[in-house]
Amino acid sequence: MPTISSSQIDPPENWEEFEDICRDLWEKIWNDPNTQKNGRQGQPQNGVDVFGRPNQGEKWAGVQCKRKDILAGNALTEEELLEEIGKAKSFDPDISEFIIAITGPRDQKIQKLARLITEKHLKKGLFSVHVWSWNDIKDKLAEYDKLINKHYPHLSKRDEILNNQINDMNENFENQLIDLNSSIGSIDKKLVVGNVPLGLSSDLLTTEHQRELKHAKDLIDNLKIEDSLTYLIKLKSDIWDKASPIVKYGILKYMGSAKQKLLKNEEAGLLFVEAYQYNPDTEESLFIKALGHLLLNQKEKANLWAKKVLEKNEANFKAYAIIAETTDNNLVNIISEIPEEFRETEDVAYTIGFIARIKNNLNEAEKWLRIALKKNEGNSPDLKANLGEVIQMKLSDDPYLVYTDEIDTSMKEKLKEVEVLLEEAWDSICDIQMQRARISWLANLSTVKLLLNDLKGAEKYIDLGIKIDPSNPFFEKNRAFLLLNTGKAEDAKDILMNIGVKDSQAPLILAFQLKDEEKYLEAIETLENALKVNSDESFQYPTHKLLIELYLITKNVDEARKLYNSFFDSRNDISSKVYKAHISRLEGDNEAYINIINEAKSSIIDLTTPQELSMLADEFYKIGKLKDASEIYEKFVDKEVNSNLTHRLIDCYYRSGEIGNALNLCQTLVEKYKTPLEYISEVAISILVEIDELEEAKTLINQYLAVFSTNLDMRINQAIINLHSNHSSEVDNFLKSPIDLNKLSLEQFKKLAYLYHFRGFEEQTYLEIIYNMRRKYFNEYDAHAEYFKSLLFKYTDSESTPIKVTWDMAVCLKNNSSKREEWFILEKREDADFKSREINQDNPLSKELIGKYIGETVTIGQGVSSTEVIIEEIQSKYIYASQESGELLKYSSDNFGLFPISLGSDEKNKFKPLLDVLKDRRDHIHNAEKTFNEKIIPVGAFAKFTGSNLIDTWNHIINNSDLSLKCDSKNSIGNLLTTKKKLIIDIVSLLTIHETKIKDNIVKTFGKLGIAQSTINEIVRALTEQKMLKERGSSYSEMSSDDEFRLYDINSKSIERNINYLEDLLDWIKHNCDVISCKAALKINRKVRVQFNNLLTKSFMDTILIASEEGNLFYSDDGPLRLIAKEKFGVNGIWTQEVLLECLKRNNITINDYNKIIVKLLSFNYSGINYNSNTLILAAEEAEFKLSNPYTNIIDFVTLENNHPNIPEVFVSLNISEAFLKDEADINIVKSSIRVLHGFISKISEQKISIEQQNLLINYFLCRIACRTDGNYILYGLSVLLVKKLTKRYNSLMKKMDETNL
Repeated sequence: MPTISSSQIDPPENWEEFEDICRDLWEKIWNDPNTQKNGRQGQPQNGVDVFGRPNQGEKWAGVQCKRKDILAGNALTEEELLEEIGKAKSFDPDISEFIIAITGPRDQKIQKLARLITEKHLKKGLFSVHVWSWNDIKDKLAEYDKLINKHYPHLSKRDEILNNQINDMNENFENQLIDLNSSIGSIDKKLVVGNVPLGLSSDLLTTEHQRELKHAKDLIDNLKIEDSLTYLIKLKSDIWDKASPIVKYGILKYMGSAKQKLLKNEEAGLLFVEAYQYNPDTEESLFIKALGHLLLNQKEKANLWAKKVLEKNEANFKAYAIIAETTDNNLVNIISEIPEEFRETEDVAYTIGFIARIKNNLNEAEKWLRIALKKNEGNSPDLKANLGEVIQMKLSDDPYLVYTDEIDTSMKEKLKEVEVLLEEAWDSICDIQMQRARISWLANLSTVKLLLNDLKGAEKYIDLGIKIDPSNPFFEKNRAFLLLNTGKAEDAKDILMNIGVKDSQAPLILAFQLKDEEKYLEAIETLENALKVNSDESFQYPTHKLLIELYLITKNVDEARKLYNSFFDSRNDISSKVYKAHISRLEGDNEAYINIINEAKSSIIDLTTPQELSMLADEFYKIGKLKDASEIYEKFVDKEVNSNLTHRLIDCYYRSGEIGNALNLCQTLVEKYKTPLEYISEVAISILVEIDELEEAKTLINQYLAVFSTNLDMRINQAIINLHSNHSSEVDNFLKSPIDLNKLSLEQFKKLAYLYHFRGFEEQTYLEIIYNMRRKYFNEYDAHAEYFKSLLFKYTDSESTPIKVTWDMAVCLKNNSSKREEWFILEKREDADFKSREINQDNPLSKELIGKYIGETVTIGQGVSSTEVIIEEIQSKYIYASQESGELLKYSSDNFGLFPISLGSDEKNKFKPLLDVLKDRRDHIHNAEKTFNEKIIPVGAFAKFTGSNLIDTWNHIINNSDLSLKCDSKNSIGNLLTTKKKLIIDIVSLLTIHETKIKDNIVKTFGKLGIAQSTINEIVRALTEQKMLKERGSSYSEMSSDDEFRLYDINSKSIERNINYLEDLLDWIKHNCDVISCKAALKINRKVRVQFNNLLTKSFMDTILIASEEGNLFYSDDGPLRLIAKEKFGVNGIWTQEVLLECLKRNNITINDYNKIIVKLLSFNYSGINYNSNTLILAAEEAEFKLSNPYTNIIDFVTLENNHPNIPEVFVSLNISEAFLKDEADINIVKSSIRVLHGFISKISEQKISIEQQNLLINYFLCRIACRTDGNYILYGLSVLLVKKLTKRYNSLMKKMDETNL
């Protein structure tokens, strides 16, 4: 049976809940319904929180429940273990087994200590000691669905759909169909080819007793069969001896017809054969004779006499019907022997349909019976019922329906048709004998009503069936199903037990119900007893399957192994392999378990039943092999049906990362059903939001909420989409509506915090959201990380430390004698948790504290047990929580960005955790910068390393001379710009073209740019943060290199400038960019994409994926990012210098514009820029030929070791001897640098500036060159080049002097 994966089960939120879980779990483990919690809160418990008697024996066992703080690494210590063992020794009566259950991880040292203590204890007659970690507990919990339902309803809700309904409900449904085929087919051998021709022959019309025979015929035509028989029997008794042969013929014929209506075929056949002798050799009597032999199952004689009919009249279609039924050919040959003009007559079509049904060709049966019904002009209940039962048989044979309990719209329509046909057929007969003969119609009607959930209708036909045929156990079984469906399980079990041996299926159905109630031992006993008295194979196989499943559930490995060896081993089918795998797993051989289910998967063939496929797929699903599971589900799941199995398949797709498949399936179902579907629509919306297909997502959400208006997840998603779509008022309306914080998941809390944060709601509202998130999910790392960062950003209380105790304060109390300090949090909430040191207005301590000041003394307790404590410190509960979270987060390797805060002058100690984090962050950023410079690291990864947003990261790079952005990744392909492709721009290039004011020229050249929604989100996020800074004014903190905490005010004008900058950028994007959804994300595995999102950020990853679509081109100034795009996703990219060259080529910028932008890019610390001496001259010119920016910045940057001008392929050698260069020197770099330096010196001398200015600029350049390791080579080369140039000039001058005779 599929269960919840234990990986989904999180530790409980508080100690009391953990104790409840332990009590319920050990009740199951010990099989002791009397397992109890020990005492109540505050009473001494002697080390035992839960106690019971394993297997209800004589010995006692105890459990100590310790909720450990997994975030703080506060695992169970040896001292705690020994202390709890000491306490347990005083538990009365003595225990034989002591278990310490913790929410923390396993600890090998603690486990070893427990084993050693157990050895010592056993020698002394003391209890054994065991430590159960949370991993041990949750693995065990996953075995008990009812415990999951009780303690983890958020998991059980989905698993009730994906597990219980797929399995447990299937069992009831499958049992409901156990007798379906047999009940439908119970009248097969009694069906007839058609109605006997009851029209009076011409002979009868002129004979005596015409009125009496016509009355008998009318009774039969009106289906008053019992009356007609009574009348005919009396008529025969009264006139037989004096009657003419033709009258005797008529009496026998009508009696045979009546018997035939009662499905007494043998009696009817004998009457028909006898009737023939009184009216031989007429066409009608020959047919009666043939029909009589057919009813007596004398096929050869029936065939012979039918042919004699055709000798009289070759157009007698009823004779063809008998020939068809008595021919042992396949259906095609039978039909071919009937003249085409007779095939679609009512009797022949009815006969063909009947034969097709016997041959189990249900499609042909339905086809021909429909033809017969269409031709029928009178009342033909047998024909209607026959058609209804054939349709029902097709449904019962549908493996999808049998194994899934799924009735889609199409199936429901077919069941409705069956219902109408059977009801019309049944309602047309009132003769009790006919009804009794057709009792299967009622049986099938009651089953159809149950399937359609028409419980009143089912009850009606069950009651009627029992009234007509009290001895028929089928109706009692259906009554049991009816009772199960109405929650009356005990009454249902009583009925099934009373049926007993009267029906072989009753014990199996009863065992299924006992299994569902977890009464496994009773179920096992029921099956074992039934197997002793029923050897029928049709009963043995399903019974043995259920029995071995029960053995496995109860971990009775020995019996399971015996049963497997005796019954399943020889079968070697997939079900048997799954059972074998389970046995191996219970025996501790997990490797064998995996090997066997893999072997089972490889043995799947076309004939493998859906039940076996479902069993195997569930195994892979349970162990998290979702790809394998989905491959198997795909083989039998009907993807056009909104079913539990389609839900399971979608879940496999989604969780395994195949979100494209998941979305396609969801959209197919929503489109088919023309209405929002729970779960299906939710998954579709989640994926659409994830790929930023916001308009389609919004449409689906609106449709969904029109049907499911209270779904909070959808309302939150709707608000997020409205936020991204700039529909702020709709977001605010939602945030102002009532929201029950107690029911929020951690993810919902985070999304709400995100919304409150971006909409700038009042501080107290936001703080309560994040505080309640942290409180409810205290054991979740994400809750603490989110709270810590959010508080630093949002909290603005700049007052000094509070000195008076009020509500929502944390108070530190110090015991003067013991010097022990303890914190308490004053909360005005009903659910205050004292174990978490929360005290509300009902706690006497709160009454003592409220209104007191720091330094005042408070008396706790009364009388001799009273203690005096002093109020040592008071803090806001929000600040106290941040300190606590900060301490917990020390144990994580994650780091945080630099968040604005405001501090009073005396609050430094209060923020010690923050200071520690800032110090760690400073060191971390230093290492990140070093790595960024030395390695091929994209900007997104650098932002992740430093914990900053992308815009701040870009600004940090371009304003830090020690950093450089590597633009040329050596994989750019400039000629791509000659093709008509849409440029998909990332945030780095967007900021580049915005800052250099070249964006409009680029749009003019290439058209509107493509941009990812996530890129816009980054800008909006930065803008929102700036606006919040503007509202409250703030500071930012950092740790200096000498470990000094420094707090800097943020200039309000700077903030205003940033806001205008970002708003201008967003406005430009609105008019000049197309926001493109990331549909390409559907084509790659989600897990791969998430990995790259985590490495690069979603904005960069989305941009790459959008660029991978046909007709798009990746535009990024981040060289390492383009390298990743090319190597990992096959996406070529270009960067700004290449874009500028194309703009220049198309005359959309001038050469002077181009050079100015290159100067700007160099001043941004962009490396890999192709520059020349003209670029440097322009930089000097912009610096007014002084040693100032941008000249000095650019010279400093381009003379760094790793920066050099690119070298054209047509570079002409300077003929400098390479022998002067060391082997490791890069000759091309040296040559290129010499060329640029020489050009700069030549051109600077042409400028209209003083010699002093020229020398100053040249000397600065030479000094920076000299600092390089290859500087000597460059300077030597320059001197050689200058000497050559001077020599050439000297020679030219001398030649000119000679020519002029000077």
